[in-house]
Amino acid sequence: MAQTVADRGIDPVARASLIAQAVRIEARIPFLREAENQVENGQKMAAMRAHNTAMVELRRLNVEIFRGAARVDAVVPLAIAAAANTNDADEAWRRHIHWGDRTLTRDQLEAKFGRPSWAAMLYRTEAEAIGINRLLDKHRPRCIPSPELDELYREIGLPAPGPRAQGAA
Repeated sequence: MAQTVADRGIDPVARASLIAQAVRIEARIPFLREAENQVENGQKMAAMRAHNTAMVELRRLNVEIFRGAARVDAVVPLAIAAAANTNDADEAWRRHIHWGDRTLTRDQLEAKFGRPSWAAMLYRTEAEAIGINRLLDKHRPRCIPSPELDELYREIGLPAPGPRAQGAA
């Protein structure tokens, strides 16, 4: 757990007592779960309460331990994150919807992959989907500033979509 905390940009020494408490509770949970399964009906409620209390405490400690941590996907470069999230169905639908690939008809695509996901319909590439979602997370509830959007499209090598692209060039 200390390594995970360090990977997320937090000093594990500063949170050592919280980590120790979380590890202690995590070690108790299997025993509480087993005790819950072995007791009679009268004692089952007490065992369930102990198990539930331990789970709630573990969640609270995890929130405290990772408070202020860097988001994992924000640290991973866009190209690597896109390659990790790519799936055949979305790629086939993107080629059909955005890039004009008519190798398969819409009915054949639906039969093979099901209906298109929203991500496949909205974004031309997986890198665009991840980049836009990162910018939305960063600037929510406000709009994404144009310079950052332009920088994203330069990074992924796509023209900006819509009428803005015609006026920007």
